[in-house]
Amino acid sequence: MPMRSPTSVAALALLLAALGAVAPVRAAKATAPRPSWASLRVRVEGFRSTDGQARLALFRGSDGFPDEPSRAVRASRIRIRGPVIEIVWSGLEPGSYALSFIHDENDDGRLNASWLGVPLEGGGFSRNAVGSFGPPSYEDAQLELHPGERLKTVLQMVYY
Repeated sequence: MPMRSPTSVAALALLLAALGAVAPVRAAKATAPRPSWASLRVRVEGFRSTDGQARLALFRGSDGFPDEPSRAVRASRIRIRGPVIEIVWSGLEPGSYALSFIHDENDDGRLNASWLGVPLEGGGFSRNAVGSFGPPSYEDAQLELHPGERLKTVLQMVYY
């Protein structure tokens, strides 16, 4: 058996130590969890005209729901080209959400109502929730998004 110099033994030990240090890192990367983001595809049916825009707001909690889009986690305006619109929001954290939407026919940025408070434009909520004497609660309109889920919901425009 040939004798090795102390330098070659030290170099071999250093190489083996380096390889040992890299191996666990590679294993950790291979088993890292996949991102847990979810997406929501919303289809709203039943627009009575192509006037104005559809305005949608997605809320994560009851704060601001249903009529303060500045507090929504996502808000979108979509030009209406027919009786149906569709939008996809991706990169959402798993959890509970609720959606409100209106058909802003005169494009003034709000839901117009009569002097009695009856809406003059259409609108609706996730789960097609309906309130009594006002909008539904957040809990009634609540959707659950699970990690990696691609949830699709079909909603109906309601005109009062």
